Amino acid sequence: MYIYNVMKTLIEYASNSDDIPVAAAIVKDGKIISIKRNDSNKAIYHAEILAIIDATSKLSTKDLRGCEMFVTKEPCPMCMSAIVLSKVKRLYFGARDFKMGAAESCFNLSQHPFLNHKVEVIGGICEDECRLLLKRFFEEKRR
Repeated sequence: MYIYNVMKTLIEYASNSDDIPVAAAIVKDGKIISIKRNDSNKAIYHAEILAIIDATSKLSTKDLRGCEMFVTKEPCPMCMSAIVLSKVKRLYFGARDFKMGAAESCFNLSQHPFLNHKVEVIGGICEDECRLLLKRFFEEKRR
């Protein structure tokens, strides 16, 4: 149940922005440590990257062993690489990304045999709501 509560919090947080509605949270011991949104003003300021930077700072650590990440949209290759390198234990995401998804849809960096860490991935959490949030944003943007 707590998985859905975190995702609902993320969906609400992502929807309260003028930017692309992607949000990420880092959770440790059932508590949200960091929650961030995409910032399209900078090419690499994705929600996942910002949440990792914030969480490692708050926890005074270089990696996130024992932490879980929640994201409204499947991470891209850059973000999935950062998730693996920061040693996140588990990733939950909402909408699948069939163009750039790197957790399972297009690429599977979470389990790549050459990488030093494997991330357990559970996709499709509140998928319809996350997909609808993105769809509405881009429809409105095109008008």
